[in-house]
Amino acid sequence: MIFVDTNYINRFLLQDLPDQCILVNELFEKSLKKEIVLFATDLVFFEVCWSLQQFYGLEEADVLNKMYEIMASGALNFQSNEILQKAILASKNNSLGIEDNFNLLFALQSRAKNFATFDKKLLKLWKES
Repeated sequence: MIFVDTNYINRFLLQDLPDQCILVNELFEKSLKKEIVLFATDLVFFEVCWSLQQFYGLEEADVLNKMYEIMASGALNFQSNEILQKAILASKNNSLGIEDNFNLLFALQSRAKNFATFDKKLLKLWKES
């Protein structure tokens, strides 16, 4: 198993630094061939989303589509892979960002009795769930 940090995933998605991309592409190719297993924390997932939007100006929907493709391909696994994938899909259908959708789904999966938030949209979805 190989831990993959934010900058590796960014290079894979952006394909912007040729020398680094060669290494990154080889690593992801090996993972797709099931020669190795790549994994990362949920924090890395959110760092990738944030950095690609804030520093590289990508739209959240585009970033999430790319992240979903990587996870669905089996090339990279995060701690909460299933919840993250569901949160991405939920983000396409409601006005909440990926972080709120993840937290809502995490709370539901954890069987939380309540959701303490001042976010009215999030609270409404919580009550409807």
